[in-house]
Amino acid sequence: MEQNSAAKKLLLSVLAVAILIIAAVGLSFAAYAATSDFKKTNALTTGTIMVSYTQPDNAIYIDNALPMDDAQGKALTGPNKTFDFVVSTGASNALTVPYEISITKVETSTLNDDEVKVYLTKEGEEVTEPVKLSELKESSIRSGSKVLYKTEDVYKTSGEDAKTTNYVLRMWIDKDTQISDGTSKEYKLKVNVDSVVK
Repeated sequence: MEQNSAAKKLLLSVLAVAILIIAAVGLSFAAYAATSDFKKTNALTTGTIMVSYTQPDNAIYIDNALPMDDAQGKALTGPNKTFDFVVSTGASNALTVPYEISITKVETSTLNDDEVKVYLTKEGEEVTEPVKLSELKESSIRSGSKVLYKTEDVYKTSGEDAKTTNYVLRMWIDKDTQISDGTSKEYKLKVNVDSVVK
């Protein structure tokens, strides 16, 4: 009888330890999920993501512009015509750091989403072709935003150097947009970078 009692106590002890291990693993995984926005650095359990930009505001806008075709839009350069930003990721061990670039329309915009196109390049190479904002999917990470691009940085070994990626966003009024009432039209959006591990 005492042997059964001792066996039961041992079994309960083993189960308690197993439950604690499962809870600790679950908490570690939950702590890893995080988001990053401009001017912030978030430490994940084993990695970081940081975003910076060169403009004084986290926004790109169209103000009093004329419609243009995609070739003209893709060639836009200079202040207030492009939005340059940098995403930097780091990891303390072998890890994949995924992130999503999304855009959020500012309420004061007077153009519709189907009248505005965006175009994103990464290190000078096209990552999204010119697309109307109305054709972008809603973000499941950031409410009220639309997904522009999803990617990930993969760290194969511990101590691997941080990865820095330069992006340029361009935005213009689509060539098929009719602006005939003489009123000034504008469109403004903010860029978000979020990282969530699921």
